[in-house]
Amino acid sequence: MTIPEMIYVLDKERDCIQRREAGECDKDCKNCDSHIDTSFLLDGLERIVNLVYNVGKSRTRKEY
Repeated sequence: MTIPEMIYVLDKERDCIQRREAGECDKDCKNCDSHIDTSFLLDGLERIVNLVYNVGKSRTRKEY
């Protein structure tokens, strides 16, 4: 997955959260223009977390 694809995943998730918070979500995810395939979403999020982890050189992946 490329960096632009990772940014795409984050943008789509941000749009989804903003719509839900604004009360504009009808929960028809499959027909929403913010929807992305679940496997692509999970892969993207995993890669983003790993990228941030590796850049920050944290001792453990989950320090929170």
